[in-house]
Order: sequence, then C-alpha cells, then structure tokens
Amino acid sequence: VVLNDGKKGHLNQSLAIFEKIKECRRGAGYSDSDIELRVIDVVYKAKIHAIAMAVLSNFIAKYSLVRMAGLKLCLAEECYKELEENYADIVISCGSRTSAVNLLFSRENNAKNVMLMKPGLVSSNSFDLAIIPEHDNPRGAKNTLTTLGAPNLINPEKLKNDLRSLKEAVGLEEGKRNIGVLIGGENRYYRFDTDLIKQVLENIIGAAEELGMNLLATTSRRTSGDVNDFIRKELEKTSLAKLVIIANERNPEWAVGGILAASDIVVVSGESNSMLSEAASSGKHVVVFRPVRKPPLGKDNKHEMFLRRLGSEGLVHISEPADLKKAIIRLADSRGPAKRLNDGEKILSAMKQII
Repeated sequence: VVLNDGKKGHLNQSLAIFEKIKECRRGAGYSDSDIELRVIDVVYKAKIHAIAMAVLSNFIAKYSLVRMAGLKLCLAEECYKELEENYADIVISCGSRTSAVNLLFSRENNAKNVMLMKPGLVSSNSFDLAIIPEHDNPRGAKNTLTTLGAPNLINPEKLKNDLRSLKEAVGLEEGKRNIGVLIGGENRYYRFDTDLIKQVLENIIGAAEELGMNLLATTSRRTSGDVNDFIRKELEKTSLAKLVIIANERNPEWAVGGILAASDIVVVSGESNSMLSEAASSGKHVVVFRPVRKPPLGKDNKHEMFLRRLGSEGLVHISEPADLKKAIIRLADSRGPAKRLNDGEKILSAMKQII
C-alpha cells in the first residue's frame, strides 16, 4: 500500500520505491503479477487532527486496541474505511503528513514500513527503512538510508517506453537534436514571473536557433496561469517548438520521461528537488537556472544546498537565466558523456534487506 498525501512529487517517490520492490521480487523468482499495489489517499478530518495523529502515534502504535481507534478519530470516514478494508505486507509513504498513518496502519497489519523524507513529529526509528536525502540532514541510524537525490521513476526502461509514446504523439525529425525544457513554479523559496521566463525563453530559443535544434517543453502543475500563458504565446512564435505541454491542461504520463529521453540537453528550473532528481537521473546534459529567490536571501535553503551538491558532482550545470544561451551552446559542443545520478542501486540493496 502506498499512502498518498496528494502531492504528485511525493506520490512519484513512493511509486519509485514500489518499482524497487518489484525488482527485488523478480530477483527472487517472482513475476510482477505476484505483487499488487493499492494507493490510498490520506485525508484528515481537519488540520488539528493531522497534528494530533502525529503527536499521538508514537505512543499508541504499540497498543493494538487503540491503533485503529486513533485512525478512526482523526481520518475522514472514507479514508478510514479504505484502510480498514485493506491489507498490506509493505506500507510506503512520503512526507510528514502521512508518516503517522503509515506507522499505525503498518503496525496493525504487522507489515514492513518504508518512510521517505523526514517523518516530522513521528520518530524515524519507528520505520523499517527511512530514505532521507542528505540535504535534509538525516541523523545516522541503522534503519536510515541517505540518498543524494529524491527517489524517482526515471530509468532506462521508462525512458524507452515514454520516448515511444512521445513519438506517437509528435512527429520528431529523424537526425534532429532536441533541447528539453522543464519549467516548474513558485514555492516558498522562489518566485516565478513573466520577466524571468521571458529571459529564460529568449536564451533557450536563441541557443536552439544557433544550434539548429528543436524544443520540447513542459510546464508543471505548479506553474501559474500567467506564466503558462506567456510560455505558450512565446513558443508558438517559433517553428522549433515541436512539443509544448501545459500541465494544468493536459499532463500525459510520458511527458517528462519522453522529453528527457528525446533530448540531448535539458534545461530545468531549479526550485524542485524532485524535478532536478528526475533530470539528473536521465543521463543527459542538464542545465539548471535559478528562479528569483524570496527573502531572506542570506540563509541557504535545502533547494540551494541540493543544487550546489548536484553541481559539485558534475551532475548538473548551474546557470543564471541571462547566461543560459552560452551554457547550452557550450554543452552542445561537449564531447564527454553526461554523468547520471544513480541512487537506485543503494535503494535496491536497502529494500532487499527488509523484504
């Protein structure tokens, strides 16, 4: 069972762990039909119930008579009913909002439990495996696996399948190279506006024109309406834009994987650790531009630390928006292979220990 807090990035991380479980099972001689996935949306009655569950779960998890009572008290009726009617051998969740439910539901089922990211008020010692990226500063513990990036679904098989789907949707020119563009949206640390995107697109289009490369672009569901409208309008002006996906209008499953697979160079906005991890896992040259930071400017946030770490490992190339054209052209002329972020082997090894 995967517990879903409603955040697409968190769900994808959990599904990436499910894929590793399938890989472990294949290695033990089982087929994919021998493992079943159920995704359950975690919905609380109110915010105060989410806080109460996080606080109480550490104390009531060991008492079978009150575990389900606690869930019933705090969760919306439909969510509780779905948990009550389902069984799991392994429970996976991502983010602090689902950690308490993971703990109580897995204990009730005598199931293994896997937690991604820091579990908030719930003790990380309560999980069989806690997978936490190093920019979250996990404390060293036997049950904790520290990764560089966020677990993600990008692997050679998915890239191949998504590329096939992209080609069915878009007629790509044989022998023509592509620049992929992944644009996110504003969050608590970064600001996106049309002035920033104007500068970004001018540089990307300029590089594409000079290099004779096509553009394949997608926004995210976090991208604001005015930025979406601006991107659509600007890319409609150039014949080099062969694919423009506005994720709030349509968001095919193959979009990100297909663009990564089809591109020689990928340009990514730097505010999303999940999106950066996906791009860095593709084995393509990745250029990251920094959005405008919100105050306070003096203190580094976890996105900045993660971005610098990827840069220091040579997994991405960091550029200011005004320098994107130069960075893209420099990478296009590079003859060396791109480095690939690969936390997958570490995760697979850790999963084998608990299955």
